[in-house]
Amino acid sequence: MLAVAACAQPKPEPISARSDIKRPEVPPPEVGQERVHFEPNATHWAASERVVIESVVQRLRADPLLDLQISGHTDSTEPDADGLSHARALAVQSKLGEYGIPQRRLLIRAVGAKEPRDNNTTDAGRANNRRVEFVKVTVTVSAIGRVVVTDTQVEILDPVTFERGKVSFTPTSRPALDAIASTLHGNPSILLVEVQSHTDERGDDEANLRLTQARAKIVVNYLIAKGIDPARLDPQGYGETQPIDNGHNEAAWAKNTRIELVIIKRAP
Repeated sequence: MLAVAACAQPKPEPISARSDIKRPEVPPPEVGQERVHFEPNATHWAASERVVIESVVQRLRADPLLDLQISGHTDSTEPDADGLSHARALAVQSKLGEYGIPQRRLLIRAVGAKEPRDNNTTDAGRANNRRVEFVKVTVTVSAIGRVVVTDTQVEILDPVTFERGKVSFTPTSRPALDAIASTLHGNPSILLVEVQSHTDERGDDEANLRLTQARAKIVVNYLIAKGIDPARLDPQGYGETQPIDNGHNEAAWAKNTRIELVIIKRAP
């Protein structure tokens, strides 16, 4: 028998190098899934987080109509949580500005430690909570006031204010309320909003609860007078039970006395 010499077979071209193979495009993460994480008690992030910043920049450049809310967060052990979370959000806003993203497209929200993603009892959990998140928003900016619509809230950038112990809002609050009415008119898919009223720690608990319920109804009545369907508005008073600042001073009391609008139902 004749021996047949084995012919060397050409090596297959690696798939990664072949141009005839069509690979599925992997979409980038949705806005809200991208996060920048921080060192403890600091406003700087690791070099590895740069890829997140650049991804957000690309998204903003690709969609000129996209506005983002930059939400700063801390873990439960960091001091001055409100101030630190605000500084973190500002640091990210500043970095995006270096890439040419206008500040008007980047809204700041300081959350502190109130919205943890993970358990604060472990190092890994606290590391996950020291973050900035990006939330897509719709901003209504007009001569009468500024309002931001997110997936869950109609956020008032110009606050609705009240005199201490009084039910009626101050005259300077009318532009903000008019902007809310305009926003609801322009977003008919928002079917139901809970109009929440909150107050500070001063005064009797029961009296504060009654006061905030009355304030919520006053705001709802104003919006109804502006043509908003009453069926879209649910007034609720929470008294002093949900502070956003745990301080015991004028600055904290001013923050805690507020109106918030939470979207309860949207059209499918």
